[in-house]
Amino acid sequence: MTDKLLQICIEELKRNPNSWRPEAARRLSLTLDQLDKRLRKSSKWKAEKAKALKSLEVDPQPMDPTHPELRDLERKLQESRAEISQLRAKLKEADADKSVFGQAVEVIRSQVVAWEPRPLVLPRTQAEPFAVDGAVSLTDEHADEVISGASTWGLERYNFDVFRIRLQRYVKVLGAYLTQHLPRYRFERLWINKLGDSLHGNLHLPGQKYRNHFANDLRAAIAVGEAEADAVANLLQFVPAITLIAVSGNHPRQTAKKDYGDPHDNYDFLVAAFMEARLRNYVEEGRLQIFAPRSWSAYAEIRGRVHALNHGDDVKGTWGVPWYGFSKKEGRVQALVGRKDVRIDYFWYGHNHTDIGRTENGARSIHSAAWTLTSDYSINALAAGSEPSQPLEILDEEHGRILEVPIYLRDPVREAAYWRGEYQPELGRSTTLENLALADTLAEVGEFPLIKAS
Repeated sequence: MTDKLLQICIEELKRNPNSWRPEAARRLSLTLDQLDKRLRKSSKWKAEKAKALKSLEVDPQPMDPTHPELRDLERKLQESRAEISQLRAKLKEADADKSVFGQAVEVIRSQVVAWEPRPLVLPRTQAEPFAVDGAVSLTDEHADEVISGASTWGLERYNFDVFRIRLQRYVKVLGAYLTQHLPRYRFERLWINKLGDSLHGNLHLPGQKYRNHFANDLRAAIAVGEAEADAVANLLQFVPAITLIAVSGNHPRQTAKKDYGDPHDNYDFLVAAFMEARLRNYVEEGRLQIFAPRSWSAYAEIRGRVHALNHGDDVKGTWGVPWYGFSKKEGRVQALVGRKDVRIDYFWYGHNHTDIGRTENGARSIHSAAWTLTSDYSINALAAGSEPSQPLEILDEEHGRILEVPIYLRDPVREAAYWRGEYQPELGRSTTLENLALADTLAEVGEFPLIKAS
């Protein structure tokens, strides 16, 4: 069978080299798979196949280069190449200029009617300005803290007098925004959100009173209240009405652990109370309101939106980052106030000394920086620092917050002059403290502190 198989396959291969298998399989009564399998098993097939194919080869005879048929083929080849080159150029042009979007642009330009230019209409300066309220932080002053350049790599030098210089700038810049920088807005009321830590205090520095400007928390509270009352009185020259809301922070508290039941056991409350006493005439004429609720949080409605005020010291961070903790707490606060059919639109915080804004779950959170760039604790324990500033929010009924302006506090020229002994701050010059301490002033310069009637 093997010899017959090879014989028939060789015969069919020579007869039809390109399609011999079907006829060979028919003659042998095999399928094509069976035929291929038997040929693979045959040890002679490859040699016989090669011999048969070689016998079919015929050496080609070279064609005369001048043969007319050859010349005709060459001309056709050249024409074809030229045509291919032309088509490639057209295709490249089509790819560049005739893409789907290119054709769409041509259609748009040919079919869409252009508008006639409209005349320029500039706003009239005499138009009625928009009625708005302003809301600004007054937080984390740490006004009695003493910070040396040596302990902060020369980045910050701070004491109560520097605080007063920065308070002057606070009033100046706020006044400019209320009256000059935003002429299309008419400010009807300024809300001052006093969020705690007016004083640095001695609680966190036991036995180190020298680290505070006054070395006495009571004197510090009176001095800060005097300076900030002076600032509010100046601001009332620029806006018809002011509402000041004060909550307590963690630094001026008087208990080792936070007394959640009594936030008024805190020098922040004393500062607010002193301000109210100093500004009582403004309160009586209806231009000033001062609130210091006996709660660690306060809530205010400003232009139809609810604002929640809190120092922010109870929020714990995750891996040192506090923002996720704020997000969780705000969700729980929303659930609690919802029992009174209230929803918070804005959360205000201090404490972290970081100027940042967050929007989550439909509420905006406003975190304020501090009045100091850094301190010996912040720079060494946290390597943290932030440009001293306080946020000013512009608010209306339709949108709520429509503009945010940072109020930068440092006044490098006056502060440098102060450290050279060439300038003394004007704001918060306390006649009360000067009169009370007159005898001390005499003794400090070497005179006998004899008190006389004036």
